[in-house]
Amino acid sequence: MCCDAVCVQDFAVSTVPVCGGSRLKNICSMGGPDTIIISSSDGAKKTLRVMEQLTDHHYEILSVPEDAAANCIYIRGPAKVDFLLHPTAEECPNSAFQRLTDYTLLPTACSEASKLGAALSSLCLLINKKPNY
Repeated sequence: MCCDAVCVQDFAVSTVPVCGGSRLKNICSMGGPDTIIISSSDGAKKTLRVMEQLTDHHYEILSVPEDAAANCIYIRGPAKVDFLLHPTAEECPNSAFQRLTDYTLLPTACSEASKLGAALSSLCLLINKKPNY
């Protein structure tokens, strides 16, 4: 078991023991402000139970059958448009991203990078640029 922690200014931080020998970002990701996308593996389920005990906030859960499908990037775009970068249907055929109807879904191919052990979140750099008015 390993532990991952996320440090974000102005937010409470908890250390999350990750079950199943994976890293937290490889089994779950934020699918929006109130949505967690998580793998349906046994380790991910145990980790989710721990996460639920650590918070009093209620999150919607989107369970996906593949670990790779749980590694997504949520982006709040201009005019509060929500985007979700996620693995393609070819890479994760059993995922249920179409259930996220309030999002602009952006399937992103990562099959070549995954051969080197890289996941989608390892390939992205998000920059919070303040708009020029």
